[in-house]
Amino acid sequence: MTLEVFNYTKYEDATCSRCGKALRQCYVVARVDDGDGYEWRMFDEQCWNEIKHLSPEEIYQTYEPAGYL
Repeated sequence: MTLEVFNYTKYEDATCSRCGKALRQCYVVARVDDGDGYEWRMFDEQCWNEIKHLSPEEIYQTYEPAGYL
């Protein structure tokens, strides 16, 4: 599995994979073949700053996909 990390803009229609807060600007850890985003792990800035020391693989395995509102 190949993962990528990138910034993304949501329109408060998804929630942080860690804290559940509605997202606007977020950080994403995703499989490169998941173009639809249904399995993306998305994080707000505060949560990202607390977990970014982990590898993308650890983040992907630890957190559930972002929820959708």
